[in-house]
Amino acid sequence: MTTLAMLAVAFVMLCGIAGLGLLLEAGERRRSVRWAHTLTRFCGDPGCRVCRSRSLSAHVPRVPAS
Repeated sequence: MTTLAMLAVAFVMLCGIAGLGLLLEAGERRRSVRWAHTLTRFCGDPGCRVCRSRSLSAHVPRVPAS
């Protein structure tokens, strides 16, 4: 193999490793938010869509069961 081909293979491998790291980090972030919502009603993140949805649904009047 030429030097250029070996550099190209090394570059592709490094990009693959970096992409895998980003995927693992995103999965860990989702898992931590999911656990936060399992343990408490609100995770404390003001930009969280789940907490925002829950806080809005708390203000919706409920129809009493007849």
